[in-house]
Amino acid sequence: MALLGCYAYMTSTSAYGQHYQEIPISGAGFAWSQRSGSDGIVSLQALSSDGLISTTWNGMYKVISETNAFLENLASSGLSDDIKNQYGGEAKFLRAMAYYNLVSLWGDVPLKTVASTSEGISIPRTPKEQVLGQVVKDLTDAMSISETSEAGRVNSWAVKAFLGKVYYRMAKLGIDTNNNLKNAKEMFDEVYNKHVY
Repeated sequence: MALLGCYAYMTSTSAYGQHYQEIPISGAGFAWSQRSGSDGIVSLQALSSDGLISTTWNGMYKVISETNAFLENLASSGLSDDIKNQYGGEAKFLRAMAYYNLVSLWGDVPLKTVASTSEGISIPRTPKEQVLGQVVKDLTDAMSISETSEAGRVNSWAVKAFLGKVYYRMAKLGIDTNNNLKNAKEMFDEVYNKHVY
């Protein structure tokens, strides 16, 4: 139930339920938007005070906060190693996806991989290269989960496909370009070759 709660935060209005999808589309001009032409997002002059931006930022960090707490509690639980690996991998995928989304929209963002405490809520931004390094680590850890899954749950093939996307994005950002293009191709080829009928 706790893991499903982590999934649920990713589907909330402030995440994939609405806002995360609206920000890139509104700013890109690729689709109709409810925003007016004088709106900051549409005019590419958005401010952090814009409600859509702040709720999207908060939505992704809610996913991160909940998965961090989940992972810490999972590690200290009496569950079997197989269950810990599966559920932990799914949670790491969600955390990786949230950080990838944050970096895609804002570049350098605060990186936190432990449960929040009152002393550690406010931290400075971390260079995007380091954040994406954590994304790769989380996805690499998550590759050991099951190849099959229930509807709506991640499996190892989804992890590999998303990791390919992350490697490609890193290459396009100029982060170890040649190696990351090679890594992306390996991931994409593995997924494609497994699922070609």
